[in-house]
Amino acid sequence: MRITSGQIILLITAVIVTAVIVFSDRSPSSAPDATEFVEQTVTKEDVQIEKALEIINGGGAPMEGILILKELADAEEPNINAAFLLAQFSVTSGQLDKAVERYTQVLELDPDHIDATWELAMLNMKMGDLEAAVSRFEDCVDKDETLSNGYFFMAQCYDAMGRKGEALEAFKTYLPLAPDSVVAESVEAFINRLEVEATRADDVNP
Repeated sequence: MRITSGQIILLITAVIVTAVIVFSDRSPSSAPDATEFVEQTVTKEDVQIEKALEIINGGGAPMEGILILKELADAEEPNINAAFLLAQFSVTSGQLDKAVERYTQVLELDPDHIDATWELAMLNMKMGDLEAAVSRFEDCVDKDETLSNGYFFMAQCYDAMGRKGEALEAFKTYLPLAPDSVVAESVEAFINRLEVEATRADDVNP
């Protein structure tokens, strides 16, 4: 399902609390740090990735580092870390379609890659593919309890799709998991709004 202008307005109303939740979220556990790439067993590919990151972050010619990552990601035996990094750099540079392609590649190589699943869900939501976003957020919260923020984003997607009952249920599931009182109060406001809207709908259609 693609998002409409009316649905965009609904998402905008939640932007402040969304920002709080996004910044309170954990860092992806499998994502190599941009300045430090450490593995217990260092392989040839690890060394190449480290070299690529040094080039990209060194203020020189970043495309040279990107090409190293692309070579690794597109090899006969693709390197998952290289593909994941390319996806992250694509997001940073605003090339969202390429980011989707790379996150999808990671999931084809490893369907249980939770960080790629989460990042792709966030991209799906941002790009308006709300059905896909909900499916991936559900997968995340099922597999990793630290990603309980997925319930909040599922609720936002359901709300934007007009599926108010499912949005209300997701917000209520998330409420006891909210990271602080500010977020909790905002979620309570969403719940109250949805309950009022449900009551009005019942009044109109007794």
